Amino acid sequence: MKHLESNCTTNTMWMSVEGLSSYLGLSKSTIYKKIMLRKIPYHKVEGTLFFNRESIDAWIEAGKIDTVPQSY
Repeated sequence: MKHLESNCTTNTMWMSVEGLSSYLGLSKSTIYKKIMLRKIPYHKVEGTLFFNRESIDAWIEAGKIDTVPQSY
């Protein structure tokens, strides 16, 4: 577990709450709210939260809203 936790701050597949906060530019409290509301994908191992970078990227992409082309 320590090995996984220590790698959360580097450019690995798994991130901690702090790493995710930095990655997304969101506050930790916003991330905790999204966790509580089950609006963000996460894993919980022995009470510690982990976020898979690929799952987070897919979650962001799934929320994509296409823009409407403007006609001039």
